Amino acid sequence: MSLFGEFPDQPRAHAKILFRYEQADGIPPSFLVQSAVEPLAEKLPGGAKVKRFEHPDLAEGQPIVFRLAVNAIVRHSDGTVTPVPFDGEETAEATMSEWLAKKLSPALVELSLLNHRRELLRDYVEKSGHDKRARRVIQVDTVDGVARVSNPAKLREMLEDGVGRARSYGCGLLTVKPVG
Repeated sequence: MSLFGEFPDQPRAHAKILFRYEQADGIPPSFLVQSAVEPLAEKLPGGAKVKRFEHPDLAEGQPIVFRLAVNAIVRHSDGTVTPVPFDGEETAEATMSEWLAKKLSPALVELSLLNHRRELLRDYVEKSGHDKRARRVIQVDTVDGVARVSNPAKLREMLEDGVGRARSYGCGLLTVKPVG
């Protein structure tokens, strides 16, 4: 957040700051950062590149490939949280493909996952009103897939605002590329 200077309140929402940790075979890991405001040049780490980018205008029915880092968990009424099961697991719960299709609806339809990687991040956060520190685990699922645009306006909203929770942990950034 320090890359962007000071904001009145809710800086992530104000500047629409999203990021994702990128890993690919044979390429050093990096962070992809998207924002509605320019980062401060003096705050950029060495080797950082800034590129202006406009989300593509996609028509209804357009096939796309996408990547999304998302906090794929289910919150239950009793306060517990469980991970969304991988595709192919025997479960009564919705699996990743089903859960993600619901999360990305109505913007995208005909979802098919190509790749799915799950990482657990541990964070220590202070419980409010207590001196003790509580252990918190954040799950980040990075998913690559193909889909078809069903609502271009909703898709643009998701591209700009992000998808789901845990955005301060690298979740929510949806990127798309038209196919064909």
